Amino acid sequence: MNIAPTSASSENPAQGKLVVFEPREGEPGDVWSREHGTLSLPDGWAFLEPGNTFVTRHVKKGPHWVLMGKHSRRGGYTPTLGVYAPGATIAEARRLEQATTEQRERKRKKSQIQRAAKEQKYRQNFEKACFDFLDFVHEHAELAKQIAREATDQACQVSSGRVGRTAKLELTKKVELAVRAYLRHNHTDYEEWLSYGTDEEEHRGLKAGAAVLACRSSKARFSLVSPQNTS
Repeated sequence: MNIAPTSASSENPAQGKLVVFEPREGEPGDVWSREHGTLSLPDGWAFLEPGNTFVTRHVKKGPHWVLMGKHSRRGGYTPTLGVYAPGATIAEARRLEQATTEQRERKRKKSQIQRAAKEQKYRQNFEKACFDFLDFVHEHAELAKQIAREATDQACQVSSGRVGRTAKLELTKKVELAVRAYLRHNHTDYEEWLSYGTDEEEHRGLKAGAAVLACRSSKARFSLVSPQNTS
């Protein structure tokens, strides 16, 4: 188990920042640290449970001991149980939290508005890129707009893990994958093919590609071409 180095004072632990653990059963002291062994809590110190980011961040600016739990081999992490710090520091952090509530709420709302505007702009750009990628003839422009809009809604759901949310691909590649996936599931018999056990990798690109090309400017009319007729 690796714990980040601390800035503990070798002379007075109460003046430093330590990572500590609960002592083993039967051992003296309140906590144990790698630097100092078993330790008793300094007079006037209190325990701050996790959950309040503002208070915890403020408390950690001064001397404190972070209490860690047992390392989870299965989960691969070490939970933080809370922070020991001077009681006066914790009380001051709570007072400051109350005093700045309105200010932080205004800042939060402003940030929320900015994120919403950024998300709206991203979706607009994504939808336009989908429309451009489809490149349908003029007579099918409305269909292209519908596909672009619905493909964007499907691919760009926040926290969905779908292709529209990834930062690993360029926009053009994300758009191509999003449009093909939408066409595959909504304008072909792809789902029916899967129900009959048809190999997914063999046909999904072919079917979606045929559906896109059938509407593009090189074609005079819209039709959904089945794989056997795409030669």
